[in-house]
Amino acid sequence: MTETSGQITIVDRGRGPQLSNRRITVQHLLPMFREGASDDEIFRWYPQVSPFELNLLRQYYLDHTEEMLTLEREIAAHNEVLRKRYPRPSLPTDGMTTDEAKAWMLRQIAERKKSETNGVHDTSR
Repeated sequence: MTETSGQITIVDRGRGPQLSNRRITVQHLLPMFREGASDDEIFRWYPQVSPFELNLLRQYYLDHTEEMLTLEREIAAHNEVLRKRYPRPSLPTDGMTTDEAKAWMLRQIAERKKSETNGVHDTSR
């Protein structure tokens, strides 16, 4: 589809099918469409989308469901390749519970504040 005379349509500018007037792609809303999310739920996450735009995105999804699901699988496979190629670095909080990690971060903040008040700035962190 193409954009004509100011009408909002679905176009592909290299990021996959998206609204002609926004950078929101069908792929952004795919999980919500697949799970049957209500319009209210979608508007809560995407308040900038009008009802007309939402209906346009949903209709595109319905008309091209297999194509969109195939694209989603391709994106997931590509992301998995990237995760293997560039693994997440280990962090000091790895293996900690949420409460332990929070306490560790608060101690780090307190130590930095303490050193900054003494005029010492440790740039090794």
